[in-house]
Amino acid sequence: MPQALLTFRPWMVLGIFLACSPIFGMLFLGLYLWALSYTLIPLTVILLTTNGTLHLSQEVLYGLLLAAHLIGALHGLFLSALKDHPPFHDIKHLIIALPLYGTLILAVLPGLRPLFVSAFEVNAVSMLPTLQEGDRLETQSYAYGYVRMLLPLPVQHFAAQDRQYQMAPARGDVAVFLNTKDGVHYVKRIVGMPGDRIHMKDGTPYLNDLALLQRRMQGFDTYIPGVGDVTLPQYQETLDNNITYTVIDANVNGRTDNTAVFTVPPGHYFVLGDHRDNSHDSRTERVGYVPADNILGRVDKVIRR
Repeated sequence: MPQALLTFRPWMVLGIFLACSPIFGMLFLGLYLWALSYTLIPLTVILLTTNGTLHLSQEVLYGLLLAAHLIGALHGLFLSALKDHPPFHDIKHLIIALPLYGTLILAVLPGLRPLFVSAFEVNAVSMLPTLQEGDRLETQSYAYGYVRMLLPLPVQHFAAQDRQYQMAPARGDVAVFLNTKDGVHYVKRIVGMPGDRIHMKDGTPYLNDLALLQRRMQGFDTYIPGVGDVTLPQYQETLDNNITYTVIDANVNGRTDNTAVFTVPPGHYFVLGDHRDNSHDSRTERVGYVPADNILGRVDKVIRR
């Protein structure tokens, strides 16, 4: 290998730190304690923020992490200029750094993954035709901010009860939430916001005394065990924000086709399944209103079997 490629001058060290992170840079320099420090510092800041000890906005947190990255790069540049430091043409530091950095990433990422993406499987037909039984869902965990239940189990005990970086769900979102009444994860469509009045009349949802627009579509073909192949009535439903989706309403006078008026309390949401005659949702005591802190994420990707 040409000597020029083996001679790492300070500006090349700076490039390594900026491109690969201070953790990798310190490993490359053989400074393992500094590498550990640059691992623990951002993780500690993230943990203290998610448990409510540090009250930082999302922008401030990102700014601090970026500042730590830049400070680490300048720190590495300073260390690389020290005369008593091992020469940078010694390739053994790079050989040692690569597996150590890879091991560190593999150890940390699984614990942090739920903060960004979570996976669930649909095991019911309550969201037909939008979601089918057996579908795999990926949710954006950060879409509504972070809650304790998204953190790795070892640190959930230290996390704050309330949501951090709270962002309100949008009407029409399909979201996964934990129903604390039975400990089961549900996936439903958010229809009612805090303060809304909602009721069902002859199978049509009324939002703040106005009926949601429904348009009859071609029937939905499916298989029902014990019955066989059937075609279910299907409708396109439109919310007041012009979000449209498809629902199934097979029974003219289903058990939840006519309800009393629900007034959504503060900090809660009203959810409906798209399969209106076969869904436990906010119309039933089994689910009721969904607290904001129980919503785990917005469905972002569907993997159909």
